[in-house]
Amino acid sequence: YCLNLFPVLYIDHLETVVLVLYCKDTMTMYSAFFVLMAACLPTAESFLPSFPTTVARSTSTPEPSFLLWSTASEGSPDGGNTATATRPPVPKVHRLQSLDDFLNYIDSAPQDSLAVIKYYANSCPLCKRIELKYKKMSRFYQTAPIQFAEIEKTAHPDLFPTLGVDTYPYIQIYRNGQCVAAHGTESDKTFEPMVNDTIQRELLMEPGDWESFLTAFAAPIQASTDKVNTLRTLQQQQQQSTSAQA
Repeated sequence: YCLNLFPVLYIDHLETVVLVLYCKDTMTMYSAFFVLMAACLPTAESFLPSFPTTVARSTSTPEPSFLLWSTASEGSPDGGNTATATRPPVPKVHRLQSLDDFLNYIDSAPQDSLAVIKYYANSCPLCKRIELKYKKMSRFYQTAPIQFAEIEKTAHPDLFPTLGVDTYPYIQIYRNGQCVAAHGTESDKTFEPMVNDTIQRELLMEPGDWESFLTAFAAPIQASTDKVNTLRTLQQQQQQSTSAQA
């Protein structure tokens, strides 16, 4: 069939080649198409742009040893991080059930790590809607120096009033025994970005940044520390009362 092809026009302009052929029947036209494709494919490769196989990574700012939160993680089937790297077992959100649990959780946190506490009430609908979101955060940050806990309103009658927690859910973040962040949320849609923005900012802070932060917010941090110390005094009184009864 190739003998029946009669070239009519050839145009070469701005690296564009147009070849118009006259074909006497349909079979000839199909044959011409495949012949031209076979002839042009090797040449077409030379017009394709080439890209480097590796991209140089800047070494001016070291990357953290943990993964930061990303909205891309929301698309994974199990609600966790979409990274494929091997990760340790999923940690549990610590459930604090007493005043002793609360104080031990704060005191036992590793040096310079973050200890997040979620305050909630069983009667709070919003608390139930964010429950999975909170567990999702603990799963995502499992390689970071941070741990997560939660405590329910009825765990101790004096805990929430002493800390000034009167809205639910409520989040506090402790570092070295000091409350360095605290806020509530009015919507399950704002819960994740609000809490994660705070966590990421504090995880990436350098020692010098922490010194400046503690100086700038010395008054509210001291006020929170005084409330925790009030709970410590209450704990000692309860222990003494228990010992006296025994």
